[in-house]
Amino acid sequence: MTFIHDDQKLVAKLLSDALDYQFKFTKRGQDVMQQARANLLAMVKSLETQLDPNQAQTTQIAWEGDQQPTLASPNLESLGDLVHWLVENKITVNGQRVAYAVNEKPTQSGYVFYRLETHAATPEQRGQEPNGYYVNPKLLQAYIGQLQAYEAQNPNLTMRFQLGRLIEEANQDLGTNISAQYQAPEKVLRDTVVLDNVPDTFVNVQSSGYGGDVPLTYGDLKDDMSFNSWLKTKNIQFLGQADGKTSKIPFGAPGFDECAVLKILMYRATHQSYTSVEEKENSQIYARQLSNVAKAVNCDLSGQAAAPGAAAPQGGTQEVATSLSGNQLQNIINEIVDTLPLQLQNIDFNRIRTFMGKMEQLMGNSPTVTNYISSTNELMNKATALTKSADTFFQLGISPTAVVNMLKPNEKGYAAANFFSLVQLLDQIVDNVRAIVGYFMSAYASKVTDQQRAFIYGQIGRRPDDTSIYSRNIEYLNQLMNTSHR
Repeated sequence: MTFIHDDQKLVAKLLSDALDYQFKFTKRGQDVMQQARANLLAMVKSLETQLDPNQAQTTQIAWEGDQQPTLASPNLESLGDLVHWLVENKITVNGQRVAYAVNEKPTQSGYVFYRLETHAATPEQRGQEPNGYYVNPKLLQAYIGQLQAYEAQNPNLTMRFQLGRLIEEANQDLGTNISAQYQAPEKVLRDTVVLDNVPDTFVNVQSSGYGGDVPLTYGDLKDDMSFNSWLKTKNIQFLGQADGKTSKIPFGAPGFDECAVLKILMYRATHQSYTSVEEKENSQIYARQLSNVAKAVNCDLSGQAAAPGAAAPQGGTQEVATSLSGNQLQNIINEIVDTLPLQLQNIDFNRIRTFMGKMEQLMGNSPTVTNYISSTNELMNKATALTKSADTFFQLGISPTAVVNMLKPNEKGYAAANFFSLVQLLDQIVDNVRAIVGYFMSAYASKVTDQQRAFIYGQIGRRPDDTSIYSRNIEYLNQLMNTSHR
């Protein structure tokens, strides 16, 4: 399922035309656009139906016949085009047709009749009433979600642009509630998977960080009720103060500190040793589930795990550095805000690397953040390698020709051949930086001033649709991608 630009000059021309028509193009179109769509079909390789691996348990896509149908860019030009393609190929989600033509009314419930315009209308059909379809909005939403999942794993500006328009149409015309920003589903495990073996009495990080013989499974951390049930059935105790004395307190009795237990468990989750990818993933899932339970019981995991007689070392979470004192923590937070890297005028790799270095000091034991940092460094190295002068600074607002002049020629001597690759790399770099800033804000919002908070939201927006430096950067890169550069 790969978009291949065989003729990049043609791609730029077609995308420029599409941008001009984005808000005013009538769905029945003009003859010249019919020809453009035919050219685009020849230019774009087929978009195969694939499942997001983590959704395979719940979403199964199938079709009628032995040969897998081709979903190409013209089929994504409008909601009507997509539904028409789904009907023609009898696409199913979990064994149920997503949509039917007007002459094959479904017998199952959940389908609604809609008239949807397509770009496939012939000159004789223009001006007539649009085609009617029976559509199941929930199944359509699931199918579009699969397309979003693929684009998220294989970034492509053309596909992202088309999906954005499709989602707007579906939400407005069909009453769906599809988020424009794809959220990857969280990986789940079987309830019986053991995440840890813990002691039956919790004291503090130092004495409870060692192993035990009480199994803690994924099912025990599905929610706060499951966790409470585990505490009760496994007779988990906490060494705390009761009636003025230090004693073992069972769950449910006065003095049992559930939050302290969660903090100790979080320390265990984030300090596990693993020797395989599966063990590493399970460790991350362990910490994630603990965070979810802690939120449900209003437990702040950034504090210290209580212990009788003295304060125990901070257990922390995977999102919080554990080796910084109060002043050091505040200083590094201030430095991060001062080096927030997104700018309206340029994309500066050196500034991004400085920012990410500070983030590693603060959140270096967050696997999510460190993965983003590693990925972003790799993307920046690839972008720099495409340029003649090993550039690390990319001015925004310059012409496409000026961008081409920065690039190395390909093996055939054409610098313009690397244009799309560079713009896509810059787009993903900006996306990654926004995500890292978002994780910082999620973990430390309570520790920044109002002025710092305003500066952060100026970078990434308070909500996904806010105007921000990030959104302006992405808008410029989209325009650059859709403008002729030859």
